[in-house]
Amino acid sequence: MRLDSTLARQQKKSRTRDFFKNTGAIATLGTGLAFSLILSTLQDPKEASRWALIDLRTVRILLAISWLLFMVTLALSFTWDGQKRTRAWRWKTLYLLDIAAVACLSVVVAAYVEVVGFVDALLAIVFGVIVLLN
Repeated sequence: MRLDSTLARQQKKSRTRDFFKNTGAIATLGTGLAFSLILSTLQDPKEASRWALIDLRTVRILLAISWLLFMVTLALSFTWDGQKRTRAWRWKTLYLLDIAAVACLSVVVAAYVEVVGFVDALLAIVFGVIVLLN
């Protein structure tokens, strides 16, 4: 009986550690992507698409917001990884920060390819609602 309890605690601890590592890895990839796009020379969406709803300045602002959200997620994933008790709100916070960053990137994609970007933004919103409801 005692062995089962110890094993269950170790498995939970391992799953929690894996969650924070994976969240940190996703945030690291997103941070690098967003930062490199911020520094690159981007084409004005109005030149790339006839139906562009967003201008280049807004694209850069959304990229910067995405970078910031990924950076906050990265910092929190390392900060909260060592905690003895992981509360559900911490998991939800990291999920929602990642989803918000992806939603910002989706709107950037929508500036150039409307259908793909807006479908991705819609999926991000749906996943965000699912996280909030669970």
